[in-house]
Order: sequence, then structure tokens, then C-alpha cells
Amino acid sequence: MKILYFILFHFLIYQCINNNLYSQTAESTKSDIEKMQVSPKIEPLPILSYDSNTGLGFGGKCVFLNQAGLKESFDITLYGSSKGERWARFVFSYPNNEIRQRKKYGIAVDFLIDYDLFQKYEFFGVGNSSRYQDKEYYAHNPIETSIILSSGITGDFVAQAGVKTMYSRNFNILLPPLGQLWNYSVELNKGMAYYYSLIINVRYDTRNSFINPSEGIVLKSDLQYAPYSRLWNVGFFKWGALFQYYKKIIFPDLIFAARLNYQQIIGNRIPIQFLLPMGGNSTLRGYPQDRYLDKLAALSNFELRFPLIWRFGGITGIDMGKVCNCPAFISLHNWPWNYVAGLRFYYDTYIVRFDAGFSKEFTGLYLTFDHLF
Repeated sequence: MKILYFILFHFLIYQCINNNLYSQTAESTKSDIEKMQVSPKIEPLPILSYDSNTGLGFGGKCVFLNQAGLKESFDITLYGSSKGERWARFVFSYPNNEIRQRKKYGIAVDFLIDYDLFQKYEFFGVGNSSRYQDKEYYAHNPIETSIILSSGITGDFVAQAGVKTMYSRNFNILLPPLGQLWNYSVELNKGMAYYYSLIINVRYDTRNSFINPSEGIVLKSDLQYAPYSRLWNVGFFKWGALFQYYKKIIFPDLIFAARLNYQQIIGNRIPIQFLLPMGGNSTLRGYPQDRYLDKLAALSNFELRFPLIWRFGGITGIDMGKVCNCPAFISLHNWPWNYVAGLRFYYDTYIVRFDAGFSKEFTGLYLTFDHLF
């Protein structure tokens, strides 16, 4: 059945691309981005934030746009929190993502380094039946690097390929001798797990903005392959399908936004560091970070976005998600879900986001960056 879904999703992307190609008129050989004039810009932001999982946060973020005259961007974030998170992130994009949105271009480059350290990370167990009261603690230190090349084949169709490495270390496991994490079958859970992978994805994207879309759809398919070798101790195959939808409804500035995301990781001895997570400020905002873990994850998010005053806006919505071990075990019953409400402050190059998620077992508060999707 999953092969059928995979083929059907790619067929939909092909049809959208094919229709788009036939509808376009002949264009100049000069790319859309080369024709643009972009003013240099620097947007700094001191960070004073709060997250239910990491506590009171402090640090800074700055985006440097087109400082070299190449329509490039540098995005730098340095962050620390009262509950022991230490985060540093550097992203270089050439050209900038917002500039190349819905543009035809040759080759773009995205380079990322992401370092995170959680002194007191939470583990609830594996699977959708894991219990909140079984929570255990350990230190968690993931380090990610990636370089991705992309091409805007048409204004709406983008193909990407690249490499990604991930190191993830678990240590200082704070639990009783018979704790879940200590006895979970994969030995790599209690030490360093790392992989090197190849990534390929295709995306049909008609959003009118990368940062703050109000119209358009996204159809995306991802493939990731991490081979076993003497240098890497984790191997797997991962695939995913994503659908996003944005539409102005009822009033000109009221936006309905929806996201459906499906992911599956296939392999033996997958440590918890690389299982698919559900919960926290990027998935289920009414549940703790990585509340649910397993090899398959299905997620849906629905939001209404509206303006308030000046650069401020608001959202309200619902998050739903579920994990399981394989497609045969997924069902329409017992999906964790939560209400969400939030505020937005809109800069030109990014968005400041405050969200509150409410579920039966947890209230999540998050002050972070950019729309959820």
C-alpha cells in the first residue's frame, strides 16, 4: 500500500509540473533572479524567549541579506536557556530563499551547521502508547551539517540534491536501573550515533511567499539514504510526502493554512536519536518536545492567520499527529491532538512566533522564529 501512495504522490507532482510547463510562455534565457534588484539589508534581533521544554531563553539572531551583492543571505542564531539548552545555527543561502521563491534559476546553494545541547532532555518511551508519567531524563547533543544544491527548473518546480551528516550523543542518563531508555534494545541509545546520507527531493510550490504565504500549494517528496559503513554506525532509508495549502477566505486578510506530512524510516537498529519525533514547537505544540517516537509519523496542522495591528498578527488552529512502527499499525483512532493560539511579528526577512498549545496532558508555550509551515 505504501508503494501505491508513493507512486500516486509522484504522479500528482508530475501532473502539476506538466500543466505548469504547458501554461508558460517562452521566456528569456536570462533567469528571473538575475533580472531582480535587491537592496542590501541587515535585520538583527535580540532574543528573550520562553519554551515550556527549555525554559527562559536568551541570545540573538541576525540576517544579512545581499551584503556581497550576490542576492545571498547569512542567517546566524546564538541561543541559551535556563534549563540548559545551548544552540548555535548558521545558514548560508545563495540566492536567498525568499528571493528565489517562484523564480526560474540555475543552481542555488544552502549550507547549514546546527549545534544543539540539551542538559536535561526528556524520554517518554517509543510508540503512540508511551505514557507521560514514565518520563525519564538524559543529556542530548545533536550536531547537523548539510549542503544542498537546488534548481528552479520552472517558477513552481524545484529539484534538490545534497548530503547531510548527523552526530547525536546521549549521555548522563538520569533514570533508575530498570529505566526504559537503559533497557531499550539498541545500544547506540546510550552513546554516539552518527550517519552520512544522500538527499533527493522534488517540490511543486506555488506559494506567493516563502516567509509569509497567503496563497498557493506545496507538493513535496523526500528521499534520504544513509548507508552503513566503517565510518558510520547507523544506516537507513527514509522517505516522506508533504502537502501544504494556503488560501484567503471570507475576508481579504484571513488566511487558512493546512499541512499534511507523512514520514517513514526503514532500517534495523535505529536508535532513538533518529526515530521520527512528534511533539514540541514544530509538530504538536500542546505536547512536550519529542513526546512520541517511532519509525512512522503522520502529522496534520490547521491554522487561521489574521492581522491585528501594525506588524502584529494572530493565529488559531489545531494540531494532530500519530506515530507507529509500520503502516500496518496506523489507524484513525486515538490520535493525539491539541488546540493552539498564537501571535506573530512580521519582519521583512523572518517572523517572530509566539504559540501556546493546549492538550489534556500539557500546555506548551513557545517563542521562536517563522511560521510553523
